[in-house]
Amino acid sequence: MLSSLPRKGCLSGSRPAINPGMTKPSGGLADRPFRRPDLSRRLNRARVLRSIRSHAPVSRPDLERLTGLAAGTVQTIVDELLAEGLLEAARAPAAGVTGRGRPRLLLQLNSRAALVAGVGLFLPDRIQFEIVDLSGSRVAVLERSDPLPREGPLLAKAIVQGLEALARSAGLQLTDLSGIGIGIPALVDSQAGAVHWPPGDIEDAYPLADVVERQLGVSVDLDNMGNMMARAEYWFAQSREDDFAVVLVGGGVGMGLYANGQLVTGVSGMAGELGHMKTGIDAPVRCACGAWDCLTAHVGLYRLARQALGRLGDDDAWPFDVRDAGDQVLALASEGDAHVTAVLDRAGALLGTAIANVANLVGPARIVVIFETGAFVEWIGPPLIRSFEAQTLPPVRARTSLIVRAGLNSLSQGAAAFALERIYAGPDVKLA
Repeated sequence: MLSSLPRKGCLSGSRPAINPGMTKPSGGLADRPFRRPDLSRRLNRARVLRSIRSHAPVSRPDLERLTGLAAGTVQTIVDELLAEGLLEAARAPAAGVTGRGRPRLLLQLNSRAALVAGVGLFLPDRIQFEIVDLSGSRVAVLERSDPLPREGPLLAKAIVQGLEALARSAGLQLTDLSGIGIGIPALVDSQAGAVHWPPGDIEDAYPLADVVERQLGVSVDLDNMGNMMARAEYWFAQSREDDFAVVLVGGGVGMGLYANGQLVTGVSGMAGELGHMKTGIDAPVRCACGAWDCLTAHVGLYRLARQALGRLGDDDAWPFDVRDAGDQVLALASEGDAHVTAVLDRAGALLGTAIANVANLVGPARIVVIFETGAFVEWIGPPLIRSFEAQTLPPVRARTSLIVRAGLNSLSQGAAAFALERIYAGPDVKLA
């Protein structure tokens, strides 16, 4: 079991925890410290591990072909991974040889070498927890439907208690985990682990990741829902393009963008905020950031409901249950209310144009649009698709798949993938 991987380059001197009944990897981080790898080395290491995860068992020549890396680079990385206990090796007879010849060395992940947890927070009353192994296979899952606490310390406490319950159900200790990822519906500085414009009464820039990490003694990483859904798509979807985008439409509009197999985060850790792309059209309701022309102010469910139901005053003047408001909007649309259908049609057109801008600017192979409230797909989906097709350059449109779907169910899976990414990228340990 790997020791908890430190964030922000801090020292780690503790010995790795070993799960009961799990094989101890030979030569883990505590036995053989590594200098912090440079970016190229981390990317190459992650590429090798992902290729093994997808195609195991594989030989070293297979890895050279799958990754495009030089033989010497693959050899060095494989030796490092074997020393850390992340890989298992087996001998197989050489192809076409019966009883003679040098056997091939085949490689596969040692799935038991590390466990990580993912936490997905859904407003207003749902939290997902899960534990996965090094290969991404689920070990344990838990979901709670209690109202989410509205204050930072209480939210951190609810996360810790849920993880403790999940670990107990799996016969594990929290110290058996090598990392934890948390996905939250907010603007998140993933580099600092801080939440901006958080839900409820949580203070701005609240250091949620650090608070949970101090309570558990396990490395914690935090990111927004869009990025976590993109990670889930990259790690667990059947289609495995290296260049794609996931657009999440819920209370706001978020996006996770992968380019060349890497999530684009920017220097602030907050890249991909599609919801704050300016439309050039003032919205009837101000965005949470204070601007009047953000895409979220037109399309996000909180503000969309206010427009559709004629509640355009101060946000605080109409405290409402967003699910109830959404149901009211959908009921009116089903009855043929002209104002409501016009609001939904306009929202779809604006969203389609924004997504067309992403396609024209970045050229991803696939764009997945996920509606948190699935019933809105029927009303917003068609104008979205029409606008996307009209506004995307024909050569780009011919090579970019647009997928619109309902339901948000894999947030904790994406959060767990965030924790796995840190292990795949390599030990972040400095010599004392």
